[in-house]
Amino acid sequence: GINAETGGEYLLISHHFRMLSRLTFCGFPLARSPCLSRAFSLDSIPSQIPVSLFPITLNNIRDNEGARYKSKRLGRGEGSGKGGTCGRGNGGMNKRSGGGVKPGFEGGQTPLHRRLPKRGFAGPQEDLETVSLNKLQDFIDRGRIDPSQPITMKHLKDSGLLRHIKHGVKVLANGKESLRQPVHLEVTNASTGAVEAIKQLGGSIKAIYLNPLNLRAHLKPEKFTTIPQIARPPPKKALELEKLREKGLDVVYRQPQFILAKKEKEKKAAEESAAKGKR
Repeated sequence: GINAETGGEYLLISHHFRMLSRLTFCGFPLARSPCLSRAFSLDSIPSQIPVSLFPITLNNIRDNEGARYKSKRLGRGEGSGKGGTCGRGNGGMNKRSGGGVKPGFEGGQTPLHRRLPKRGFAGPQEDLETVSLNKLQDFIDRGRIDPSQPITMKHLKDSGLLRHIKHGVKVLANGKESLRQPVHLEVTNASTGAVEAIKQLGGSIKAIYLNPLNLRAHLKPEKFTTIPQIARPPPKKALELEKLREKGLDVVYRQPQFILAKKEKEKKAAEESAAKGKR
């Protein structure tokens, strides 16, 4: 066995021994070297081992055979096995660096992604910035927003509550129990819970339509020498704005001609029915 008292200096390899066992010493795996296999097994590793048993230096530590290998050198003669065409065949576009066809190319016939029919369409969606009622009340408590005046999207941006406004602002009912005073908001949209919470305290909320140019003029009027006229919404957008009235929002926008004509027609029909009733 090994006498630990006669070895002089000691090499402390208690919990690091299993890591060192992956290395080799004098051509043998370190954990399977003859000097270690006769002395102890991996299950019974002493806390201290004499340094004289394995003088570990930089010139005798290396990885196990096969752990590292050199990459195959190409184009260095036919005797190497990878000379000439370098294993890429006799030529063609696939032999060149960066050669080959793009993914999905089927040799010139109509590819699969064009043969299959397409169903449905999703146009560009508006990404509205969101404002919760608890954050709004927090900025009011700090004095950064004045609740006595109508709070517009410009006030929300100038106060620091919102950093960027690209398409508009939507008010959410998160933390609605923290709202303690009436507020008057002029935003793009709002949830049903937010509308109920604001009106319960005596406040009001308006949904205002602004196209990208009008919104930019509203947020940064100093960049415009002449403020552009409020634009009418597209017909589809106008119908969406009318649906916001079901939430209890006061919708404000420049109504297009077809809605004005519809209201005028309804007004004439009501007048005619009232006239018939009098007769």
